[in-house]
Amino acid sequence: MLTTVVFAEGRTGTRVTLTWTPLNATEIELRTFAANMVSMNGGWTSSFDELGAFFARA
Repeated sequence: MLTTVVFAEGRTGTRVTLTWTPLNATEIELRTFAANMVSMNGGWTSSFDELGAFFARA
């Protein structure tokens, strides 16, 4: 999997955008990847929310 991370200035701080792309994936791997996007998105969102809370306390 290729993960691309882009940092950009936002109105209230730095905006981080992650893009995932399967590499050399079979058809079943592509379907599995697509079926799990919501879960992956939730995991990353939760991680960044926790990181933001940490910096807010620091």
